[in-house]
Amino acid sequence: VAAETSSTARPDIFRTDEQGESLQVGRLTDFRQRRDNARVEAALSALSQVATSTTNIMPTVIAALQEGATLGEVSDVFRQHFGEFQP
Repeated sequence: VAAETSSTARPDIFRTDEQGESLQVGRLTDFRQRRDNARVEAALSALSQVATSTTNIMPTVIAALQEGATLGEVSDVFRQHFGEFQP
């Protein structure tokens, strides 16, 4: 028997505490300072060129991540070309 769901029921929203957020922001800042930003930018530029082609994008995505691009930066490239999903 399937559980009844109410159309007004809302899932709990996960909220991080300020200390956890501050810790993660610090880790990301440190990571970005240690990587070779010129190589990251070159890899993201290559991804941007491949994004709208018929070429398989996965090798270029992997290369960008291996150079130190963040998932957010890779996603930004896709948002620039394809926009953001709107339900």
